[in-house]
Amino acid sequence: MLNNTTAGMKTALSPIFLIAANLLPLVGVLAWGWDVTSVVIFYWTENLIVGFYNLLKILSKAVAPAAGKALFMSVFFLAHYGGFCAGHGLFLIEMFDLQTQTVAIPDSTWFGPFAFVQLIWEAAHYILAISPTYWLWGFGAMFVSHGFSFLSNWWFGGERKATEVDQLMIEPYKRIVIMHVVIIFGGLGIQALGSPIPLLLLLIGLKIAIDLRAHLHEHNLTWRELVRIG
Repeated sequence: MLNNTTAGMKTALSPIFLIAANLLPLVGVLAWGWDVTSVVIFYWTENLIVGFYNLLKILSKAVAPAAGKALFMSVFFLAHYGGFCAGHGLFLIEMFDLQTQTVAIPDSTWFGPFAFVQLIWEAAHYILAISPTYWLWGFGAMFVSHGFSFLSNWWFGGERKATEVDQLMIEPYKRIVIMHVVIIFGGLGIQALGSPIPLLLLLIGLKIAIDLRAHLHEHNLTWRELVRIG
């Protein structure tokens, strides 16, 4: 059992990790020549991380007497969220004219509800194949950031006991839909202007603000509480 001081420290560190991970695109723009398409592609890959940890949350609820429901919902989530991510990826490919790139997609066949896994596999393979320089550093940072939040808030912070499986089915959408609508349409506007660096930095700052607000809302924290904890 964590004492209040340790729990508070972990709660305060979680958004710090999140902000630090979100600053990697800033380095990408200033040091690696990322344009708006590179930034949007990078943010799409975060969907995969969010879905991965949410699937772990659902599976962690697979204990008696609700084990059967949790296992069924994990399969349903994989199909539903996989379809969402695939559709989002294909939308990005079309909107940012990425279909001009030639990428070989490995052959694979998935059946039943896992057909959506094939869609996300193809979309992910395509987008990752044309990902910007050093995107893996940012992806790794995002993976660690979300992983820290998963362990500190979900596994050790008590959220696992207080959250039902039904809530977990919609939680990722509440976090990413508004954020990505802003990113996509903001990105299209910036692309039309030739990806000027000041607007790219503004987009990254806006994403950090939206993401941080969503993080605090997800964990039932206010800005004042976060400052007091820190």
